[in-house]
Amino acid sequence: SKVWRKEAMTVKDPQHDLIAPRKWVDLFLGMNGWYAVVAAVFLVLMTGFSVQDYKDAARLANHSEVATATIVKKDTGRSNKKTKYYLSYRFDVDRAQYDFRRSTSRGNYDAKDVGDTIEVYYWPEDPKVLELVKGETLRSAKSGQFFALVAGVIALSVVWFLGSRTNRAILARKKGVQTTARITRIEERKRKGRATGKGYLEFRTADQRVGKSLDHGIDTLLDLGVGTEIVVFVRKAEVWWEGDVGPREEVPRVFPKVL
Repeated sequence: SKVWRKEAMTVKDPQHDLIAPRKWVDLFLGMNGWYAVVAAVFLVLMTGFSVQDYKDAARLANHSEVATATIVKKDTGRSNKKTKYYLSYRFDVDRAQYDFRRSTSRGNYDAKDVGDTIEVYYWPEDPKVLELVKGETLRSAKSGQFFALVAGVIALSVVWFLGSRTNRAILARKKGVQTTARITRIEERKRKGRATGKGYLEFRTADQRVGKSLDHGIDTLLDLGVGTEIVVFVRKAEVWWEGDVGPREEVPRVFPKVL
């Protein structure tokens, strides 16, 4: 990562664009809490797919018919720089044609030709509910259930870890000691060796407590510069930059009514 150590003048105003205390949700997402949102969405999707597969597996287990499907097309696609192989099939039920497409291995793809046939097991009430191998729909349902469980564990772990961190940051802003720290380092994030335009600060208080900011635009951080004093909140062993958590809430002063 690229590191800047350019010295700068102290105490710049404004040091950030926050004019009010940062809300819990906003701060949580700023700490990459969106990972929990993504995991939760994945959990919902995988649960939905799994439930549907369990229903279809039960239908096929209770009543299925056998038909002969013919390969009508072979094709490939690219995904994540890898080649995917597909076979398209067609079969007839009561004078109606049904088409479906399945991914397959490279070996099976090479071994099959257009015109080859295979047996399929379908549900008579809706032939689109089918499987090539008995029990594959149930296995798919169990796999979906497992991945949904994993997504749920990830979502809960992220919420617990980052939620606790968010709470500590807000408590530091509300009840911690407000002081200053000096920026000691500015570093830009990189992804696959390329600059992302995002970076973070490292800073140190006069009593040698060390802190690190959340990610911000690198140009904004460079405008501050190494050596600049910034406003921070200290609580226990943690130091939080005002530019991350926002300024402390102003407590309104209540004056006694003069009669």
